[in-house]
Amino acid sequence: GWGASKAIIDGSEIFSGWTKCSSQIDCNNPNWQNLYYATAPSVPLTLTSETYPIAANLYQGESLLFLAHDPNLPNPYLMYDDIQNYRVIPMISNRGGITYSIISTEIIDPTYFCPTPSSPNCDSNYYTNSWVSIHVYGNKIKTTKILSYSPTEHKITYDLAGKVPYDETDYDNHYLITNNLNILDTSGEYYFDEATRKVVLYPLNNENPEGKVTISSRTSGIYFGSKSNIDIEGFIIQKMTGDSTFEGSSISKSRSATGNNYIIKNNE
Repeated sequence: GWGASKAIIDGSEIFSGWTKCSSQIDCNNPNWQNLYYATAPSVPLTLTSETYPIAANLYQGESLLFLAHDPNLPNPYLMYDDIQNYRVIPMISNRGGITYSIISTEIIDPTYFCPTPSSPNCDSNYYTNSWVSIHVYGNKIKTTKILSYSPTEHKITYDLAGKVPYDETDYDNHYLITNNLNILDTSGEYYFDEATRKVVLYPLNNENPEGKVTISSRTSGIYFGSKSNIDIEGFIIQKMTGDSTFEGSSISKSRSATGNNYIIKNNE
């Protein structure tokens, strides 16, 4: 065996080739002196080029890293629970004459999207490659890619794939912008360019990330299909990926499986 410690099944691979940014032009970010960049490995077979940025799951050592997001959250581990620290679209009765809107296809927020002509985010390409997380009915967070941005209309568009934000008449609504190079401002965050696979990282502790960063490439730690009589015990199963941020299965089976008698215990 492997001794007294638990065996580790790891769903990631080393992400190497990091270069320190040499100027603001080099990395297009005012925090360039703290940033590194590298090209991510090829898209895993289980993902697409579009979902790869949001599902990559980067780690520095054993610490999970996070896509750059705005507003910055007190605890990014709670990114899909901490809606009270998201941006707010007030319910209709509390809007003070400001024209807001949040529906299944667009958000209009004049206080955030190009609030003044000189605001940094008044470029129509500002939210290219960015995603938005929106609080929808069922008390869930739906994360989807931003499809277009109109600074003059203070509007982003997207497709919630049938999900619906809460009724503007009765509820405040909440949203979070993610994966945008312009908002990469905190240690432990990164930006992932869909087209080029370029990743720009603000590493933890200002460390050189070479040899220390991994990227998830597998969706399941243990897969037992339709088999029966399986005992899984004494493993650490970590760093898997899936179709969205933080997803991935440690242990999985066929959806049509008819097997039985599974014992799963004492794993992490």
